[in-house]
Amino acid sequence: MIIRMSEIPPEGMRFLGEEQSSILDLENEKDISVNGPLYYDLYAQVAPGELIVRGSVGVEMSFRCSRCGEVFQTKVKDGAFVAVREAGMDESVDLTEEIREAIILTFPNYPVCKVDCKGLCVQCGVSLNREKCNCRKREENVWTVLDGLKLK
Repeated sequence: MIIRMSEIPPEGMRFLGEEQSSILDLENEKDISVNGPLYYDLYAQVAPGELIVRGSVGVEMSFRCSRCGEVFQTKVKDGAFVAVREAGMDESVDLTEEIREAIILTFPNYPVCKVDCKGLCVQCGVSLNREKCNCRKREENVWTVLDGLKLK
């Protein structure tokens, strides 16, 4: 997204629109995909020697759940986007990298399809969200094995 500082009036200017999702450079990711354009609602102001931009940026995305492995869709949004760039009044400022970074930093560390995702059975691997497995549940505490160890 390019902003020309000479076009911004003293009271500031609102920028509302979309950018191609290719600016995120995620085409080669296997567990993440972008499902549409990146949208922005930004307000730009010029201060002496710098451009200040605030607002929100977001995009619809798909992630692979870190618990069950299913792909799910969600909106990734930075509602507190801020960029400050030094520039002269006749310059154009490209905010593409700042927008890309803001979106990527809002990605969940461990994406989960839903808060109560049950994940996979550790014994048979079936998705516990879809069906109940018939694995025999361990009744013993796995730590009791350690209780039997003796120090020499």
